[in-house]
Amino acid sequence: MQIQTTFCHAAIISGQVIILAFGCGVIGAVLYYNYLSPPDQVSNLWRDYPHELTMVVTVIATVLSLISATSVYPLLSPAYHSHSLLVSSGFLSRRH
Repeated sequence: MQIQTTFCHAAIISGQVIILAFGCGVIGAVLYYNYLSPPDQVSNLWRDYPHELTMVVTVIATVLSLISATSVYPLLSPAYHSHSLLVSSGFLSRRH
């Protein structure tokens, strides 16, 4: 169980780091080139269908957010938290 939980944590952290790296890459490209112009096909699509492409980008971002949030949700449940707090505080290891 511990290995599976550790793997789950590593996968979540790795995914978030990859998403962060893409964002930093875009910012780095804009700072390096002073602009970032998309290919002609993309700019024509964006000009002709701005609402549809904005919706597609928003759906992709929402799916990524849901995947990372729902994979972390069990770790934030009250039962998990109360047990981990009791263990980390040493309460469960004390003799009464």
